[in-house]
Amino acid sequence: MKLYLIPILILLLPIISFGQTQPEMWDTYLASYENNMPGSVTLRMDLINSAPITSKPFVVITGPKYKTERADGFPTDFDVLYKIEDYIIEALKKDRDIIPAGTFTHNKERLQYIYIGDTVGVNAILENAYRKVAEGQDYYLNIRFDKDWEGYIKFLYPNKYIMNDMTNRKIVMSLIQEGDDLSQKREVDHWFYFSEKKNMQTCIKQLENKGFTIKKKGKHKNGNFQLIVQDDTYVKIDSINKITLELMQIANALEGNYDGWETQMIK
Repeated sequence: MKLYLIPILILLLPIISFGQTQPEMWDTYLASYENNMPGSVTLRMDLINSAPITSKPFVVITGPKYKTERADGFPTDFDVLYKIEDYIIEALKKDRDIIPAGTFTHNKERLQYIYIGDTVGVNAILENAYRKVAEGQDYYLNIRFDKDWEGYIKFLYPNKYIMNDMTNRKIVMSLIQEGDDLSQKREVDHWFYFSEKKNMQTCIKQLENKGFTIKKKGKHKNGNFQLIVQDDTYVKIDSINKITLELMQIANALEGNYDGWETQMIK
């Protein structure tokens, strides 16, 4: 058995200045929505560093409605939907500068969120595009003023709990891809930051009662109080999600920040 120590932390996304040539950062997550029906969101994560973009105060929310026999409401044929999406994007790009922010698939609809600078002629462009690429198929179309980009920031962009799940899945998949079968327990370090020392001390007591070992505590160079605790546990997705969710809730209740975890890769 070989042990490889690799630091695995929840990292902040890099700041990207809009207008510069930068790679787009797309990601996907699943969540539960109306009537506990699942929905899938695919979005540009990097836009959070630029939004709202004042030159694009309108959002086009549009996409086809589809039939499916799946109980979860997801489509059985994504290729047809991808073709329609691409056609809609290209139709709008011929006429203006646009920013596709993401898509939302839920309950037999797949909607694109596209930010634009003005609405002149957009209805006609989209109606013509749907006639050509999806004739006879029902679709949804809503163009609205959204200068604060609430459609992106408050709806598409994942909250901290979904973000935690997304990050955990990436870490676990990285371990698996490196040959770790996740069958063994290993030491896992968890990182916290607090603005108040008393809140850190309260957190320490709570975590010690839960069996965590205090590895490091004290004032950090960023001005906050840093706490690192250790646990011996499995890092399969269900178990690590349960642990990190509980730690996030503890930190939030004490006005602190749970900042991620690191562990060993075992081969």
